Amino acid sequence: MKRALVCSMLSLALCCCAARKHKDSPQYDDIPIRMMKLLEEAERERDLSSYRWCSISDLTDHLESIKQDMARGVPVESVERNVSAAERFAVAYELQYRMSEGPEAYDSLDRVIRLYTEAIELNEGYAEAYDNRGEAFLVKGDFSRALQDLLKAVELKPGLANAYNGLGNIYHLERDFDQAILYYSKAIELSWGFAVAWTNRADARMAKGDLSEAMWDFSVACQLGYQPACKELHALER
Repeated sequence: MKRALVCSMLSLALCCCAARKHKDSPQYDDIPIRMMKLLEEAERERDLSSYRWCSISDLTDHLESIKQDMARGVPVESVERNVSAAERFAVAYELQYRMSEGPEAYDSLDRVIRLYTEAIELNEGYAEAYDNRGEAFLVKGDFSRALQDLLKAVELKPGLANAYNGLGNIYHLERDFDQAILYYSKAIELSWGFAVAWTNRADARMAKGDLSEAMWDFSVACQLGYQPACKELHALER
């Protein structure tokens, strides 16, 4: 079923490539196969966890735009750069998630940042790469670079909820809870089912002493299936 879905997403691009061979138009060679591999990996990651560092749509949206470029006959060199950027993004994405599984994974933090940097160099408009690199800089404690990257991400893609959540995290760590709540609220406005943002806003409200509002946020996140929020809610209800 999943492979059928992936194949259907790329069928138009594959057909366009085949048609162009008869018109001496751009030859994309193995690019559709590389895109299919990335999509299959994305589907596998969706199964592994609902709470990855970034939404699964980060990668699939980028690949969809590449497919549209191929349908328009964009030069091979440009398409190749964007696919290479997506491949670097996917590797960094996986390494970044592992940091939540054990402290030894933090040894790869510099590599994560380097891979996202390479993706951005290949595609300067890659909002999701700026977003995730900003998160990596935040983990490293470089708030200035994190802020710069996350602001760039929302400039490039104003609807990127994860970047607003990241901005909230920066101000949360700096104990500017009001500003953190504003950014978490924006993330929730853009993606109502973003359970982590609900939980983060609850934590910020707890830090301010707004217990009733915090409990409400924890409750919503728990209903969305986020177990850390359920544990916090149950602790407050005792």
